[in-house]
Amino acid sequence: MGLKLEAPPAPHVHGIWPENVYAFNVFGRMRKTQWRVAGMGGLLGLDYTSLPFFLDLEGVPPSQRVEVVDMVQAMESEAMRLFDEAKAK
Repeated sequence: MGLKLEAPPAPHVHGIWPENVYAFNVFGRMRKTQWRVAGMGGLLGLDYTSLPFFLDLEGVPPSQRVEVVDMVQAMESEAMRLFDEAKAK
C-alpha cells in the first residue's frame, strides 16, 4: 500500500518496549527542566508549551504523536503521585 513503517529510535536505556521508546525519551527529556512550579506549593505538572520541540527532537512521526502525548501524560500523572507521596512523608 506504499506505507512506510518508521522504527522508533533506540531507547536511552535498556529494557523499554519498542512501542514505549518515544514516550519514554520525550518524558525523560521534559522531566529534567519542564515542570511548572507553584511558588512554595510544589509542582503543577509539565509545561506542555515545550512539548512540540521535544516531539521533534525525538523524531516522533505525526501519526504517533497523539499516542505518545497520552503516554507522556500517564507518566506525568504517576510522577506527580510519587512527588505528592514523598512530600507527605
